[in-house]
Amino acid sequence: IEIDDQINQEITDFSARKNMILIIKECLNNILKHSKAKKVSLIIKKIENEFLIEIADNGIGFSGCETKGNGLTNIKKRAKELGGKLEIISENGTTIKLLIPTIREV
Repeated sequence: IEIDDQINQEITDFSARKNMILIIKECLNNILKHSKAKKVSLIIKKIENEFLIEIADNGIGFSGCETKGNGLTNIKKRAKELGGKLEIISENGTTIKLLIPTIREV
């Protein structure tokens, strides 16, 4: 787990914090339930004018047609609410990257 110290002071909006936490929670839950991963990494840091959340595992991955339930749909919805760009890569495990602008229109 790598989390920049400044993140806590910079993300003060309750709704943004809640959405970010719920996205991370859903990703970790999916890894635990489905991936068969032995390693997981979580990175939260600021890169210029964006916050990066990156969650990666070395599990079995998935294809878009295998998804069931509302987990990924909820992640995409929350990412959109944050004005973020979401990328899901599923090869040699799964990596989920979310870039969230530090300055968002409310």
